[in-house]
Amino acid sequence: MGNSIIAGGVAHKVPTDLREALNAAPDVRTVWNALTPLARNEWICWVISVKKPETRQKHIERLCAELLEGKRRPCCWPGCPHRMTHQPNHGRGRLKRPLQPMPEFVSESLTTSGLLDRYLQRPPYQQNDYLWWINQAKRQQTKDKRLQQMLDELEAGDCYMGMNWRGPSAQAGGTPEEMRSKQ
Repeated sequence: MGNSIIAGGVAHKVPTDLREALNAAPDVRTVWNALTPLARNEWICWVISVKKPETRQKHIERLCAELLEGKRRPCCWPGCPHRMTHQPNHGRGRLKRPLQPMPEFVSESLTTSGLLDRYLQRPPYQQNDYLWWINQAKRQQTKDKRLQQMLDELEAGDCYMGMNWRGPSAQAGGTPEEMRSKQ
């Protein structure tokens, strides 16, 4: 099989199913290993962030095809939220609290609940505060309770840490659909 070394990402290791696909296609593996660690990380996160196994397989197939086409990162992907917790002040402005790492159980819950996009749409200080609040709990039961509150607030969209919150669309005068209808 020749050189079967497969480089990982910044925040993610290469999952087994992706590793097998890269080992099965030496030309794709060569392109993969030539990517920057950040680009590999984006692809890995894009593959592992989906819920259904069949969607994950489609992502792996698309990854292989797009790498051979010369694409360096997945299209229409907001970026890996896990990577942002590993880089000081990356896209975070001036946070008052130290940048908080995202625990794996929080990442998994955001992904499986389908609320990752809503989390990423929140301002950086809110993302960091939620993680800080969850990480500060001593007991796992308390962490789970706080995680559930965060998920409930993200689902509702109008609440932050038990307080009313108007997201960017509300502050701008309504939802995107409402804004279009006013024009």
